[in-house]
Amino acid sequence: MIVLINAPQWTSNMPPIALPVLAGYIRNQNIDCNMLDINILFYDKILSKDILNNCITEINKTRYSSLSDKEKNTLLVSNFTIENIENAKSILNDRNAVFDKNKYLFAERIICNAYEIFSIYTSPISIHNNSMNFDKEFKEFDQILEYIEDCEAVKILEGYYEDIITCELDTKVRLVGFSINNIAQLINSIIISKLIKRKYNVHITFGGAFLSANSSELIKWNKLFDIIDSIILYDGEHALVSLYNKIINNEDYSSNLNTIIKNDNKIIQSPNLIVESLDDLPSPDYDGLPMEKYLSPELLISLPVSRGCYGNCSFCGYKNNYSAKWREESVDIAIKKIKALKQKYNSRYFFFSVATMSPKMARELSSQIIEENLNIIWSTGIRMEKGFDKETIQLMSESGCMRVDIGVESSNQRVLNMMNKFTKIGHYDEIMNNMQLYGILPYIYIIRDFPTETIKEWNDTLIFLNKWKDSILGFAYYDFILNCNTDVMEKPNDFNIVIIDKYDNDKACYINNVAFKVNGDEKKIHREYKDKLTKEFLFNLSSFDILENNVLNKAYHKFLIGQYIQIEENRYFNEENKIRVSLNCSYNIGKNIDVIKSGKNYILLNCETAKRITVTSVLYSIITSGINIKENFNMTNEVEEKLFKSLNILFNDEYIYIK
Repeated sequence: MIVLINAPQWTSNMPPIALPVLAGYIRNQNIDCNMLDINILFYDKILSKDILNNCITEINKTRYSSLSDKEKNTLLVSNFTIENIENAKSILNDRNAVFDKNKYLFAERIICNAYEIFSIYTSPISIHNNSMNFDKEFKEFDQILEYIEDCEAVKILEGYYEDIITCELDTKVRLVGFSINNIAQLINSIIISKLIKRKYNVHITFGGAFLSANSSELIKWNKLFDIIDSIILYDGEHALVSLYNKIINNEDYSSNLNTIIKNDNKIIQSPNLIVESLDDLPSPDYDGLPMEKYLSPELLISLPVSRGCYGNCSFCGYKNNYSAKWREESVDIAIKKIKALKQKYNSRYFFFSVATMSPKMARELSSQIIEENLNIIWSTGIRMEKGFDKETIQLMSESGCMRVDIGVESSNQRVLNMMNKFTKIGHYDEIMNNMQLYGILPYIYIIRDFPTETIKEWNDTLIFLNKWKDSILGFAYYDFILNCNTDVMEKPNDFNIVIIDKYDNDKACYINNVAFKVNGDEKKIHREYKDKLTKEFLFNLSSFDILENNVLNKAYHKFLIGQYIQIEENRYFNEENKIRVSLNCSYNIGKNIDVIKSGKNYILLNCETAKRITVTSVLYSIITSGINIKENFNMTNEVEEKLFKSLNILFNDEYIYIK
């Protein structure tokens, strides 16, 4: 038997992408295969009354005196959070309830509070719906192993993981495979592997996009092979089955497809590589996953219709780490899989999980979906390229496409050329106009401070975002980071940078990113002015009604609900010099602020700066900031009763003005 494991951290809203794809192939070869989503089982466990109560008890017993004021304030609403945690999960699993914006936001707030409570318990490790953050950056792989051994919070996680393994892992297993897509999954996969090795005599193999992206660094991870037995790079279907057959037949697997092993204290990569033909692979198989535990009323089916990427971006190491060329599945095969999956799992929600969908695939797939009258809702990722013309976007919309993720990166042509994006800003407005015309919501990704980017060039991107702010689902911008095996790292002089931590020793590896500096003194000046421009732009971002006006009027799609513009500290500014904070974050508005009621608004007095924030954030901030509430706010002095009695306000989309 093969067991495929998804370790934390992955979202709690949908099943992992890779495991069902691999399981479909393995089961098609008549091999028993179980999927163990430890991530969702872990999240389901901690989002419960019993566990949260235990956390509070342990915190009060052992560490309360050492907590920060913010952490202590979070605990003030713990009883309210714990009493509503099951209701919150029910709302997110109820198709009718989740369409109620107020209930949805309430449930998200409760879930967020629960994560904050658990994060206090597991500090310095913090846990959230879409992230697990550690208090350390790792430049050498051995530092990860040292961290696992030394960090007390890891021992807490071990207890939860061990309980899950004991209950869920089949004793007949011969091969355990982990799919790893980020640094948190790597760390947790190592923790879980050590637990498994204590109880089971099994072969453990690691795979996934994160390891393939770091393939050139794996030869430095010598000590990893004291814990696991092999790593499978790139395509895993044939490689996993071949490895399994060699293990059960006691054959040598040192030359197994796409495989890295340790032999005579040396890390060896097999020269035998295989590239899968997507048309020959069966549909993903979700059978056996605990569907009822994902915090979503519908199953979002992930279906990869291509692999690899036809882009050649200078900041991305995908092309340098992935051995196979980009290739697409034939549309006829994709349509057959869509039909089968929709019928089998009774869901019409699809995520075509690709690095980027080509215009040709978008046109042909959309046309076939319409012709076959499949009646699905779908999303995918695309590039801002000429091929996404009006006809293509119209077809996508008519076939059920509701969202596209777009790596715009910049709206300045020189910067795009430096990035090697092969996109032209002359096409941007036409694509955005057509998206708006046909009701497809783009989620925009931006890179700020790419090497050589000037202040004016960053401002060009802000102008683009401001122009289209009312037509997008949201945007996220990230300051440039230098990753290994990219053109920027390999040719730093071309990008006017100097790499400052490229170690020569054999242990060094770039688990997160590579430190660098810009030649000359202009970087600091540029950053200060770019920060200023960014804040001015956000001051002018006066309206953000996208969620209500565009998203909630459409059919439910988990990728479209609860999305916000992501910017530094989650703050939004407008021209009135006021701050508007997103509903899903808290904002410390200060202490000893008086509150009075004025019509439908609640006025908070004595702040130094005029601020405008949403009711939900204010109420949460009032409770967690220890603010003195006047009696005319119509709340008692008991903190939890204050929050409970404010629910009639919490469920309104009003504003509080703070002066």
